[in-house]
Amino acid sequence: MSQLPSTVWPPIFAGGALLFAAIYTLTIPRQSLVWLRILIAIPATYAFWYAVFGPHGHTSPTLQCFPSTVALYGIMRVIETCIVSIWDDSPPRWIIRGKLAPLPTSTSQRLAYSFDLLTSLRGTSWFKDTHWDFIPSSLLAFTKTPISRSTVFKTRALSFLACYLLADVVDTITRLHPWDTTLADPITGAHLPIRSQILFSISLCILNYIGTVLQHDAFSILAVALGAHPEAWPPMFAFPFASVSLADFWTRRWHMMFRRVFSRLAHLPWLVAAKYLPMGAANAIRVLAVFATTTLLHILIIYAIRVDDAHPHGAFFDTGILYFFLSQPLGLIVEAVIIAPVSVLFPPSFRDAIRRAWVWGFLIWSGRFWCDVWVRKGMWDQDENSLLFSPVRGVLWGKWTL
Repeated sequence: MSQLPSTVWPPIFAGGALLFAAIYTLTIPRQSLVWLRILIAIPATYAFWYAVFGPHGHTSPTLQCFPSTVALYGIMRVIETCIVSIWDDSPPRWIIRGKLAPLPTSTSQRLAYSFDLLTSLRGTSWFKDTHWDFIPSSLLAFTKTPISRSTVFKTRALSFLACYLLADVVDTITRLHPWDTTLADPITGAHLPIRSQILFSISLCILNYIGTVLQHDAFSILAVALGAHPEAWPPMFAFPFASVSLADFWTRRWHMMFRRVFSRLAHLPWLVAAKYLPMGAANAIRVLAVFATTTLLHILIIYAIRVDDAHPHGAFFDTGILYFFLSQPLGLIVEAVIIAPVSVLFPPSFRDAIRRAWVWGFLIWSGRFWCDVWVRKGMWDQDENSLLFSPVRGVLWGKWTL
């Protein structure tokens, strides 16, 4: 079984420690600390960058994506904390029992604030009856609903088992195909019939969804066991398969782990655009900046993966990634101009069905380009294993461990 090299973690922890220090300074109202944060940003960014592109000797591209994502997220947090914060009126604030809390003043409070903000991806908090002022409204309702620890343990454990079995089924299906990873378009080219392209696109959608749920289930069980309040761990997804529009899917239904940093990094382009353009145009630029940021994130994750004779595709601007992510704004335009006006002509009972068919048809169509990337980089190679063991392959062929 492939393992992550141990050398990848020290630079991530070093970058995290520097980011923690930068967050700590946000609680001290002193203008000179702006320059300190800018100085901190340099070694912090380098540490995270080294975690992604350093000579760690990764053997599994699938496993490599996890620390690369963590480190690149760290870089975005560094930019947000040390650079974008210069234009903020106030640092992020706690909301405690529905009231905006003042910034902490004691050392212990500042340490708690810094740790809580460092580890908060979606605006939830480790502390009871507390959340951050940037939490999405869809998550806020969950944090106000009491839930017992035993319920979290039971529901997340059952979810983990069910998702693992489904992941094993889909993973087995994808590895039955003999992939030619030297092809530029192993999915979308003429090598596969349309029905197979659809099958593998759906498979990748399921694997991406399940992979995120599995990690969240494991982390939430561990965090609640260590004392975190159950309300601080809402579900990662909001029924994405029920999406009635692409806008609904990307803004409410899909996971929100990167929502704040993407929005924050798009804030500066919006500020510039708002000075010279109408507000509608400035908001459109903000949306494009968000999609450009997520595109760059995925480009860097994939670019860090090895290039060899079996996997020769190493271009920085991977066409599959560009086609997938940059097609989403196009889909939003088509949806607003054509799908939404046409769907209202139908009875309400058919309206949502038409819109859901559009959403999943578009995502499956565009998902084929992401599949090209997945196959080219070896994620579905016969000897590539991202699961510890396989009940499906164990029952069918006696291959229980991978």
